[in-house]
Amino acid sequence: MYTKKLKLLGLFVFAFLTAAFGQENEKIKIQELLNHALENSFDVKEAKLNIKKSHELKKEVLADGLPQITGKAKYETYFDQPVMILPGSLMAGMMPPTGGDGTGGATGPTAGAAMDPSAAAMTGAAEDIIAPYGKAHNMDLGLQASQLLFSMQYINGVRTANKAVELYELQSINTETELIYAIYSNYYNLLSIYKNLDIVDEHIRSLTQLRQITESLVNADLALRTDLSRIDVNLSNLETAKQKATAGIIIQTNNLKMLAGYSKEQFIEIDASNVDSLYNLNNIRLTHNPNFNDLVNNRIEVKLLNKNVELNDLQIKTEQGAYAPVIAAYGSYMKMAQEDNFNFASSDATFRNVSLAGITMEIPIFTGRKNNAKVKQAKLNKQISINQREKTVEGLNVEYLNSINEYEISLSNCQAQKKNIELAEEVLNQFQLKYKEGLSGLTDVLLAETELMTSRGNYIENMTYFRQAEIKLLKAKGTLQLLINQ
Repeated sequence: MYTKKLKLLGLFVFAFLTAAFGQENEKIKIQELLNHALENSFDVKEAKLNIKKSHELKKEVLADGLPQITGKAKYETYFDQPVMILPGSLMAGMMPPTGGDGTGGATGPTAGAAMDPSAAAMTGAAEDIIAPYGKAHNMDLGLQASQLLFSMQYINGVRTANKAVELYELQSINTETELIYAIYSNYYNLLSIYKNLDIVDEHIRSLTQLRQITESLVNADLALRTDLSRIDVNLSNLETAKQKATAGIIIQTNNLKMLAGYSKEQFIEIDASNVDSLYNLNNIRLTHNPNFNDLVNNRIEVKLLNKNVELNDLQIKTEQGAYAPVIAAYGSYMKMAQEDNFNFASSDATFRNVSLAGITMEIPIFTGRKNNAKVKQAKLNKQISINQREKTVEGLNVEYLNSINEYEISLSNCQAQKKNIELAEEVLNQFQLKYKEGLSGLTDVLLAETELMTSRGNYIENMTYFRQAEIKLLKAKGTLQLLINQ
């Protein structure tokens, strides 16, 4: 009764979990995983954000060539108002002449003569006048505008900004390429674990059948009971290997989940139903390998370096543009008021208009050879980029040749391991028949079983190397992104 209740409870829990998480447990195919990664991977998101950022930087550069309008409001008040000093001699010279009797009507040669300013200054007849300068409260309101008319540095800066956008777009493609390579590499590692798990299960079934045969022989006094123990030890080792494989599947799935941009709370299971097809030698065709010179321009690394050289050329022109004049138009319109009291909001305040317009041209004459040094640095940066491109091309050529060699060798190894499996299966079948007939010992059967398992494991390992070599070859050809639409 208790057992039945446990079974009913187990069925209820299973049904509940299936209903609640059935959609989450749906197996994800490699193409779905790849598409999700290209939309949600952290690296891809960062690359796309960098593209958006480059567009905003381009707008920033373009803005320098658009009209610049600035509003201005300024208020000042003086606690100690500045003064203006007028010399007394100057004021004395400006006074009208007076007559000897004070009526201003004398006509003699000396009677009505004006006092000489210098004489008045020496005698101290006129003192300096100290007068306040301006008013205590000052308000300025206005608009200032400017428009760049010509600048070689601006023209080349805009071109550089356009190239920078293209550079970030190429970097985004490079990020996607690296992501595709990483996902497929981890995917094949996962498939190899699934395949090894199938091999372990198959050998567990084989040894379980062997144990049943041995148990019958022991009951018939045709075999020793220790033979059962030996088989049990092998079965225990296989169960341990199965647990390790199961743990490896979880770890590798988590690695793929992180690469594809799934959150840690999401549960995913990778569809491994095509593992037999991928690990079948009959489905492999050695593709034609073209000359590297025909492929070098397809490599995203070369495209990035070519774009760097283009940016270096523009940087040289930008620095050379510093020798050219910069022409700009400007204008200003202001209202200014000066009052003894703060009454700018009243009708008594008097605002006076001040407006102007003009054109300015700056011509660099001598900058201490700073511009010359900047031009030389830009030219050296171009030479560095060219050298990096040549070095990269040579490295990619070696990578391409090595990937072809690795592809062909791993395929050859797979073919050899396939033959070893066929031979090991044949040996095991013979020993099993002899063991049933009592013509062979258990040791021979167990050794043959181990050799077959080792051969199958070696085949899976080499097939995994082959599939990864295939990915490397696609990357070396610059055609890895074709896997997106497969």
